[in-house]
Amino acid sequence: MSENNKLLITAIISLIIGFGIAWLIFGEDTQKVSVKDGDLTQQEESTTDDSVLDSDIIIPVGEQASEISSLVVEDQAPGKVVVLKEANLNGEAWIAVREDLEGTPGNILGAKYVSESSEEVEIPLLRGTVEGGKYYVSIFQDNGDREFDHNSDLEVVSTMVSFTTSVVPNE
Repeated sequence: MSENNKLLITAIISLIIGFGIAWLIFGEDTQKVSVKDGDLTQQEESTTDDSVLDSDIIIPVGEQASEISSLVVEDQAPGKVVVLKEANLNGEAWIAVREDLEGTPGNILGAKYVSESSEEVEIPLLRGTVEGGKYYVSIFQDNGDREFDHNSDLEVVSTMVSFTTSVVPNE
C-alpha cells in the first residue's frame, strides 16, 4: 500500500472518530413527552434514541410545554417601551421583546418579570424600537432566581407573538 493511501485511510478514520465523539458530546438532548387525553405530560427520563411510540412527542430541551397560555400585543408607535395589551400567565415568568433578524427573532431589547396575568404590561427597553420595524414578544420560564438570563431561563416558543412599529399604530 502506498504512503498516500495510508494517509488517506488514516484521515478518513480520524474524521469518523472525530464526528462520533462530537455527536456524543454535543448531540441534541431531548425529553420524552406523552400525550394523554390531549394533555402533554413530561416524563422523567431523557432520551436520544429514535424509538418513539405513536403517543410520544419529542420536544427539544428549551421548548418544553408550559402552563403559560398567551400574550396579546398590538402594533404600536416606536419608542423605549413596548406595551402588551394582555399577558395571560399561570405563574411567574419573564416577558421579553426581541428585534427581527431577517425574519427570525434576534437580539433581546428588554425584559420584565411578571408574577401574574396582567393587562397593559409595559416592558422597558435597553434600545428603543424604530419606525417600520418588526419585533417579537415571548415568554421565558424563570429558573427560580428571578434574574433574567436568556441562556438559563427557558423560552416558551409557542407563545411568541409579533408586532410592527408605526408612528400611527394599526396602519
